[in-house]
Amino acid sequence: MGESYFAVFDIGTTNVKTMIFDEKGNIIGKIMRELPIITPQPEIIEQDAEKLWRVSASTMKDTIEASKISPQNIVAVTICTQRGTVVPVDKDGKTLIQRYHMDGHENKRNHK
Repeated sequence: MGESYFAVFDIGTTNVKTMIFDEKGNIIGKIMRELPIITPQPEIIEQDAEKLWRVSASTMKDTIEASKISPQNIVAVTICTQRGTVVPVDKDGKTLIQRYHMDGHENKRNHK
């Protein structure tokens, strides 16, 4: 199998960062992409679940390619995020929910 690698998604409010580390903790690849927020009204912050999934998947693919490693050598994936939202997807990556916008953690209607 060769050397083992660890992948990390850092999914923030405005961007997604994907990093790949080697067994010694060295970063061997890192890609960041912006993630737009949706503000339909003042104090309401939402995110598009489809867009979050596409951006996350593309950062992983591009980080693996930039690192020149085989995806089979990734032994663990970690996701870091402040959100508590789960978005189920099918085998093709399509969201399985009718509501495509997720509430952002700074969304003020969550505080009421």
